[in-house]
Amino acid sequence: MASSIECLVDDVKPQLGPRFAARVQYEPNPKNLDWDYIVTRTDHIKREEALLKQRGLKFYSQSGVKSSKSGVTGICATWRSR
Repeated sequence: MASSIECLVDDVKPQLGPRFAARVQYEPNPKNLDWDYIVTRTDHIKREEALLKQRGLKFYSQSGVKSSKSGVTGICATWRSR
């Protein structure tokens, strides 16, 4: 499972817009633990949160990043069942 997550942004090709990525550190997954992580723009996070809540997952941790060229912000978050 993801134990920590760090957001990254790549603005190499501004015509394509910022591309978000994540660096994820993993640890062994405890038995019966469901988890997921998302990497998205902050204006898309509410829709993703609703889908994860429907699956019974709860917020665990997050990090954010802002594009220095476009100013667009992104978020990387981990969710888990307990």
